Amino acid sequence: VFRHAKVDISDLSYFVPALHGINASVFLTGDVYGYVDNLKGKNLSIEYDRETSLKGDFSLRGLPVIEDTYMFFDLKEVSTNAIGLRNLPYPPFDEHRHLEIPSNFDHLGIIDFKGEFTGYYNDFVAFGIFNTKLGKIRTDLNLHENEQGDFEYKGDIISNTFSLGKFIEYEKLSDIALDMVIEGKGISIEEIQAKAIGNINYLIFNDYKYEDIQLNGEFTNQTFTGDLSINDEYLSFDFKGLVDASKKRPISNFKLKLNHSNLAKLNLFQQEDTLTSLSFDANFDLVGYTIDNVSGNAAFSNINFKSSSLDHHVDSIILRASGENEKRRLILASDLLNAEVDGKFKLEQIPNTIEEYLNFYIPQNGNLINLPTEQNFKYSVLLKNTSPITDVFIPELKVDSATELYGVFNTENHISQLNLKSSHIKYANLDFNATDLNLSSISDSIYFSLSNNYFGFNSNELENLKINGNLISGNSDVKIRWSGSNEKLDSGNINLKGKFHELDKIDVDFIESYFVVNDSIWQFKEPSRIKIDTS
Repeated sequence: VFRHAKVDISDLSYFVPALHGINASVFLTGDVYGYVDNLKGKNLSIEYDRETSLKGDFSLRGLPVIEDTYMFFDLKEVSTNAIGLRNLPYPPFDEHRHLEIPSNFDHLGIIDFKGEFTGYYNDFVAFGIFNTKLGKIRTDLNLHENEQGDFEYKGDIISNTFSLGKFIEYEKLSDIALDMVIEGKGISIEEIQAKAIGNINYLIFNDYKYEDIQLNGEFTNQTFTGDLSINDEYLSFDFKGLVDASKKRPISNFKLKLNHSNLAKLNLFQQEDTLTSLSFDANFDLVGYTIDNVSGNAAFSNINFKSSSLDHHVDSIILRASGENEKRRLILASDLLNAEVDGKFKLEQIPNTIEEYLNFYIPQNGNLINLPTEQNFKYSVLLKNTSPITDVFIPELKVDSATELYGVFNTENHISQLNLKSSHIKYANLDFNATDLNLSSISDSIYFSLSNNYFGFNSNELENLKINGNLISGNSDVKIRWSGSNEKLDSGNINLKGKFHELDKIDVDFIESYFVVNDSIWQFKEPSRIKIDTS
């Protein structure tokens, strides 16, 4: 009989050699009786360091040989935390090993357990309920140590609610309720190798509660292979395949059938329109995760988008990506548009590269800026029926089919070209008819021209609009001409000379410029200057 007795485990090692190597003490209260080879305890209370305590009964048969000792623990109450688990020694104790617990276990806070442990130290069944700061988990698991020294597990895990997002440190993911049969080893994302079959009763992601999820797959080192399906009120899909995020360039090889999705209810898109829905079939065979490093194929078919005011169908969208480094090719084929990019490119950096490219033609402190060699590619785009895109994302934009955009872009030798041809483009109150835009650059100059049969803005109309200009070493000449029978702006001849101090600081002078309004000629008095500073 013990009453809050301090027991040095190192002293016990004289009677139980298998305990040799544990240099720690426990405080023990309760009844312990029997021989070493058949030891029992009743109404025990054990305190190990400041983090771990337990209450219950036990039976040990087979000591002093720890490998042959059959253990039964009826645990009325166990309390510990991640620090306490890391402090627990692990046989063989003379090797001074401790349990290796991932850092995300710190989020569990106090871990309480009530249940039973039955078996050997390296092959046992854990049956009971874990209660943590993040929720409750009921287990009926067999755990055993394999030849490599790793613990493998097999059995049931059930939880009515658990804060999975906090546990794996992913903000958009919240609570989960599940009933799973699992088999595998490892508990960290990097080390896990497990099979899981069962139901996820609900999962809260992005503030939406997804219900009725079926899972049958394998998780291995940040890789999932298997089947996943959801039959929720506002989302139904079937996934079959593989996603491997363990490599520098993730691998995606799967089929996805999105039966229906209400994007507003899912808090994904156009939340003000509760009728917004999307469905499609998809087939992915890709390596990489950005447009600049991906290779392989991705195909979407039978795409349907609906809202309270829109109803669009697209037969197919196919993306093919190949090559690497200085020789890459992207091909997009669809009902919406066809596009191809070929060469050395980093499309994600295009906006910054264009700004740097333009800055090259504007002297800084009297010198031209040299750009790094980043982009050297040719491109072509043929627009078809773009309304499924523009109606959804840019409703103010209307572009006729057969609009073409093509050219080259080379930042190494500063030779680039852009050509745009379109029968009709309209954006908000801007209306372009029969547009032909050409832009080209050489080592120190940019030249551009724009012609429109008709250009309208607000209630004004310009016919036969032509704009020609250049940018040479920070200096620009621009000529704007239009003519027609318009009553308000009948014709015009505007000549501009610009001086770029920086890309966002320009001085513009009007030279011999005029326009005709209601048969009256308006001339610009010289010198007339406009200073533009958008910095």
